[in-house]
Amino acid sequence: MSRDLTQYAVPPEPGLRVALSVKLVEGVTAQGTVAVRVDVMGAARPVRISVYLDGELIETWAPAASGAELRLPLMSGRRVITARAFDARGRWGGAFTLIVH
Repeated sequence: MSRDLTQYAVPPEPGLRVALSVKLVEGVTAQGTVAVRVDVMGAARPVRISVYLDGELIETWAPAASGAELRLPLMSGRRVITARAFDARGRWGGAFTLIVH
């Protein structure tokens, strides 16, 4: 007879806190540029940060500091920017934002 050990399992560590900000940068190009900033709080080093635009991977930093920034051309329509971070303990977190132009 097997014994259920789930009650004795170590509870999972909480996920990472990931902050994502997108700001319009004036005067860089005629079409416009956006600055995408990702900050990760409470992560064990090293950290990997990945940024996606409409589900497509556009940038990865590995190893990364506690944050990363990139600039993208301003595109018309509805766009979703997603950030995901993974740390040395296997914890992860993410954030996303919708931009409309």
